[in-house]
Amino acid sequence: MKQVATKESVWTACRELAKDGEEITTRKVVARVGGSSSTVGPLIRQFMEHQLKERTLNYTISDELRNTLIDELHRVVTGATGDLERALRNSQSDNLEIFEDLTVAEDKIDVLERDIANAELKAEELSRVMEKNLVAAEQKIEVISGQLNCANQEKQDLQNKLSACQSELAKAHLLAGQSDQTVQSLNEQNRSLQEKAETTQALLHELEKQHETAKARWEYAQARQQELTSELDMIKQRLDDERERRITAENKLTRFEAMGADQISTLVQKLKHEEDNGDGGFQ
Repeated sequence: MKQVATKESVWTACRELAKDGEEITTRKVVARVGGSSSTVGPLIRQFMEHQLKERTLNYTISDELRNTLIDELHRVVTGATGDLERALRNSQSDNLEIFEDLTVAEDKIDVLERDIANAELKAEELSRVMEKNLVAAEQKIEVISGQLNCANQEKQDLQNKLSACQSELAKAHLLAGQSDQTVQSLNEQNRSLQEKAETTQALLHELEKQHETAKARWEYAQARQQELTSELDMIKQRLDDERERRITAENKLTRFEAMGADQISTLVQKLKHEEDNGDGGFQ
């Protein structure tokens, strides 16, 4: 069964430790009388206060000891003040760095927002222009396709006429009874039809080239629109990253401010506690 510590047993253990010249600690007293730190600790403090009162009643403190205690108290107060000042300086320095980071992040976000706004305006304008160009290209392709179909039909008609003319010319050569004037007329019609066929062929070739050019421009417009869309997505991603950094910096500032307040509160409590202990020694 665990031994229970009492006031008498704890005080007796404290007197024995003091008599043996050992430091009075909670661990040593618990080892002698049992119990727990939560019950033995307060009894040790009562014993120390009782001993202090007895020593105060038995003798008056000397000037040398008083000066020594005053110097020690002054050293403790000075050290605590220095710790407090250093903590304040460190906190101010950390806050300044965080404010600078926030300023830089806000500037970057402003720049990115302006870039995105400009990019969106540029994309909208380019989209409108591209839509107009696409409509015009489609209309031009439709016109060229119609002209191409007409040219093919005209070519086919000319080829049919040329074939008929050549057939008539062959017949004319076979018909010896026909006059040379008829043969010459047919030859002229044949040359005229050949020239028209060549002209039609050249026009057909030009229309095919225009069709290919319009198609290439339409494909380039589509590719350019995709590139601008990708650039806009990248700028938006950069803006999201900067906003995330800004949130991180604000969280860091909040933690530093909370940490600085805890350090200042701890140092003030420590200083007050040491001043109270020092005043008690001079009564």
